[in-house]
Amino acid sequence: MKKITAFIVFVWLNQLVFGQTKIDHPKGDTFILKGTDQTLIIPGEMVAHHIGSEPLATDSEEENTFPGNISVSLMANPGLSDKINKSPPAIKTTTAQQSVIAPQGWSGISSFVIPDDPTIENIFQSIQDQLILLGNEEGIYCPAQFVNSLINWNPQSGYIARFDQETNIEFSGQVIQNGMLNLNAGWNLMPILSTCPVNTEAFFGDYPVTIVKEVAGWKLFWPEMGINTLDTLLPGKACFVLMQNPANINFPACSTQTWQCGDALTDTRNNHEYATVMIGNQCWMQQNLNIGTMIYNTAYPTNNGVIEKWCYNVDESNCDLYGGQYYWDEMMGWTNISGTKGICPDGWHIPTNDEWTALTDLVGGYTLAGGNLKSTGTIEAGTGLWLAPNTGATNSVGFTAIPGGQRNVGGSSQFLGAYASFWASTEYSASRAWGRRMFNTTQMLDVSNYTKLPGYSVRCVKN
Repeated sequence: MKKITAFIVFVWLNQLVFGQTKIDHPKGDTFILKGTDQTLIIPGEMVAHHIGSEPLATDSEEENTFPGNISVSLMANPGLSDKINKSPPAIKTTTAQQSVIAPQGWSGISSFVIPDDPTIENIFQSIQDQLILLGNEEGIYCPAQFVNSLINWNPQSGYIARFDQETNIEFSGQVIQNGMLNLNAGWNLMPILSTCPVNTEAFFGDYPVTIVKEVAGWKLFWPEMGINTLDTLLPGKACFVLMQNPANINFPACSTQTWQCGDALTDTRNNHEYATVMIGNQCWMQQNLNIGTMIYNTAYPTNNGVIEKWCYNVDESNCDLYGGQYYWDEMMGWTNISGTKGICPDGWHIPTNDEWTALTDLVGGYTLAGGNLKSTGTIEAGTGLWLAPNTGATNSVGFTAIPGGQRNVGGSSQFLGAYASFWASTEYSASRAWGRRMFNTTQMLDVSNYTKLPGYSVRCVKN
C-alpha cells in the first residue's frame, strides 16, 4: 500500500492541535479519526489500519507525541465524501436573525438560531476571506485551503474560530425551542443556546461542573476555588466546560423583552438605575457608579465584605449626583485581576486599560478624547456641571463624563467641577494602577498611572 501524509487538526486538552501522520492509502473516501476524548473528521482520500495505543507519529522522531497517549483508528464514514460538495435545499422559514460578532484572533462561537440553510460554506460565504479556521470535535473548515469536513452548521455544538479581523456572522432561521444539551464527563465545547445573557453561577448551580472558561481569554468560573470572572454566558459565544459527570443541561427561557444596550440598567443591589450607551462595540454605563456605604474621607475601606465609598465632602447627596469615589482595591473587590467584576452589577465589569484605550482611539485619540467624552455646558451659564470654559466639550458619543472631582490621598475632597477622574482595572505596579482624567480647561485626555490611594469615579462596561 502507498503511504501518504495526513494533516490533522483536533481539540486536545483545551487547545487546537495541528499534526500529521503517515497512513496507508488503499482507496478514496472520507474517514473519521476516533480518539479517547474526541472525534475528528479527516477530509481527503485516506484510510489506515488500527494504530493501537501508540501516540500519533510524525516525521520527526523527537516530536512524535502529543500530551498523553491516545488510542486511535481511521474508519470509513460511508457516503460522507459524496455529501461534501452537495448543499441541502434551503428551507425558507426564517423567523429570527442573530448577529454574532467574532473578534480578531481565536474565539468561541455558537448560535441559538437553526439556519434555514445550514451549509457551512453558504453561511460563511460573504466573510470567508476573514475566516482562517473554524472547527469543533466533528471537523474543520478552512476556506483558504479548500478544506471542509464540517459540512453543515450544528447549533447543538460550540465552535472554535479564528478570524483575521473582527467579523460579524449572520444567522437566519428559527430559534431553537428546546435549549437542552447533553454534556459528557470531561471537557466539552458548549454553545450558548439562550437568546439572552445567562448568569453563570446560577445556571450551573445544580450541575456537576468543575470549570467553565472562555475559549480564548482568561475569564473562568471555578466554584471550588471561589473564582468567578466569567459571570455571564453571552449568546453567540461558546465556552469550554469541564464536567465531573455527564449531565443534561437546559438553558432557561428568557423574558420576551430582551435587555439591549441603551436600555436603562437597574442595579438590583440598591435599585439604582443607570442609563447605558453603546460606543463602538462596547456598552458603557452613561453615569458614574454609586453603590456602597459612605465612610469618612479620613478612613480607608477594608476587606470586610461591605462595599464602602467616599462621597465628595462627606455628603451623600454628592454621591447621588456624581457617583461614589472608590479606593482602587475596594473597587476591584480586593483582587488584582484586570477586567474583574469588582463592585459592578452582575454582567458588568471594571473597564481594563485596553478597553479605555479602545474608547479613546474611537473618539479622536488622547488629544481630543477628553472633549468628546465630557458632558457639555458650564456651571456659570447654568447649563452644565463643569466649571468654565469646559474646553472642547461635545459629548459626541454620549459618554457624558461629569466632573465629580476626587478624594485626595490625605482625605480632602478637591476639584469638583474641574476634574473627572476614572479608574481602570489594570495594575501598573503593586502600588499604582491605570486611570483616565478629564479637565475643564482642555480637550485632552490624561492617560497615566496613579497611586491606588485616592478616590476616583467608576464606570462599568457590559461583559
